[in-house]
Amino acid sequence: RSDLKTIQAFCRLAQPQHLPYLNEIERQFLTEFDYRREADNLARVRANVLPRWGSKVAIPRPIVELCGERVLVMEYLSGKKLVDGLRDHYADLAMRMGCTLSDLEARQKQAVKEGRSS
Repeated sequence: RSDLKTIQAFCRLAQPQHLPYLNEIERQFLTEFDYRREADNLARVRANVLPRWGSKVAIPRPIVELCGERVLVMEYLSGKKLVDGLRDHYADLAMRMGCTLSDLEARQKQAVKEGRSS
């Protein structure tokens, strides 16, 4: 669920038109989700991604014996949260464009409202 919250925070910033869909997905997950399956999926993703991309990405290891239907436990990875990294990236982009992050967000929201892609 935290991953979905991160995606929602990103969309709020960069793609606000997609928030209603993500909110519906969240509602569906809450009724159908089993974190034991998520732990299995995470282990498979790690096994497939890390051999090739392990020097560029980090994927936490699930601690399967502590996972349950409503609890997913994984190893702690230190570093910047994805949403904070994205916000920093967009703040840098805004600065290069000669505006603030708030200005860039307002421009994007206006573009979406007007049906423009950027």
